Parts: sequence; C-alpha cells; structure tokens
Amino acid sequence: MSIQALTAGDPPIVTVGNVIIAGLQGHDIVLVASVANACDQTVQARLGTMTRIEQVKGKRFGISGFGSATHNAALILFKRVNIDPKDVTLVPTGTGPERLVAMGAGRIDATIKSLAKYMRTNDVEVLEYSYQHYLKRTPRKPYPTMKGIQNLVDMSAAQMPQGKTAKPEQFVDLSLLQKLENERFFDEMGKRYKN
Repeated sequence: MSIQALTAGDPPIVTVGNVIIAGLQGHDIVLVASVANACDQTVQARLGTMTRIEQVKGKRFGISGFGSATHNAALILFKRVNIDPKDVTLVPTGTGPERLVAMGAGRIDATIKSLAKYMRTNDVEVLEYSYQHYLKRTPRKPYPTMKGIQNLVDMSAAQMPQGKTAKPEQFVDLSLLQKLENERFFDEMGKRYKN
C-alpha cells in the first residue's frame, strides 16, 4: 500500500521495504536512505509442524504480501538453506498479528514475525530491550548497500525479466545523504547522541 500511495504522488516520501519491483515496472521512485541493512525477522511455526527450517518444504508459509519485506526475507531465508521457493506455498495473510492468527487457525504452517513493528506494550523491559536491539542494528549513516539492492534485484528477476539486466544504482539516489554528509550532519548527530 505504501508503494501504491508513493507512485500515486501522495505522500512524496514513505518508509517501505522494497522499491525494486515498482522501479522495474517503470515507476519513478528511488531509495534515498536505509534504516536497516539486514533482515530482522524470525520464523514462527505451528506446534508440531516442524523442528527445522528445512521442513518448510511442501508447507504453507505466511507473508504480509508479495513484494513485501516479509516476502523478501522468506526468499533470502530459502536461498540460504537451499530451498527452492517453488517447494513452499507462499500465502499473503497481512500484518504480523494477522499472520499469527492465520497460523493459529491452521491456514498457514509458518511465518516471519517482526519484533518491534507490531509491539503494543508498556513493559519497560521489553521496550528497553527493543530500543537497545535497534540501536545496535540501525546504521549511523543510513546508506543502502549496493550488495543488498543487488540481492533484491536478483530475486525480482525471477518474476520480472527486466531485472536480469537492472543495476542496483538505478534504484537509489544518494544525493540527500551526500548533502547531509557534506554538511557534517552525521558528525553532529554522533556528538549529540553518543549511544
């Protein structure tokens, strides 16, 4: 939905997981910064369905939607453990809580769960843990990595032939970050917020 709103022109900037598919479809959008350069997802499975990730073959795996961050995380995971995505049924079931309900109801066997995105708690320990976790993982300078973008381009190429010749640089515009760098913004923020 964020990509649809962005391509429609309102709002002019959004936080999204993947602009690659929209870019390959011809939409004039680019990545200007990256708040995370790694997947921060965990796999949840219904009790008794599997004990190892390799057992996901032939099972139904919940994602928020095709082209989403959870979809990309699932594809990265499958590649890492040598599972052909064709051997898993990907089921778009919505947000984290909706995926957990779908798993509880038996509509899917496993899913990816985001730690803090759907947290609704006032528990100080949980909030502090989450803050420290993201503090360590969030880059001080939010430059996207070309290797990460290339991974997304490679994954997109399976569905979109134009991805086979696409280059990561066509999906980014680093001019804003470079301007902030030239103005010493990151240095100033590093001094102000030492954590």
